[in-house]
Amino acid sequence: MSAEYEIFVRPRMAGTELNLLDDLTRIAHAEFTPVKPDQEDWYIARPERGAIEVDFHTDFLDDRDIPFSTHPICITVHKPREGTLQDAEMFSQEIYGELVRTDRYDCFLVFNMERLLAIHQR
Repeated sequence: MSAEYEIFVRPRMAGTELNLLDDLTRIAHAEFTPVKPDQEDWYIARPERGAIEVDFHTDFLDDRDIPFSTHPICITVHKPREGTLQDAEMFSQEIYGELVRTDRYDCFLVFNMERLLAIHQR
């Protein structure tokens, strides 16, 4: 199993989900494309700092103190090919911080789907 960082997101305004891709494009300096041509709810970008996947329809159940069920969008940050897990952690924290600064999302950052690292909600 590979170690990954995930950012779970809930837009504060309904119908603004795709604005998240615009924000991520700006933050990561990378273009997102559908993982499969016929699938418009799962996107990927491959900047040098590590691949980023965005899944707009997750169905995870809450686990301990992690509110997965209320945050339907999952952003997965993979470590770069030639990088370290610490590189992925720094990149995911940067993305998380920038999303928080937009004040458009409630979100939280987890490691390997099991350790809550940060949470931002109004």
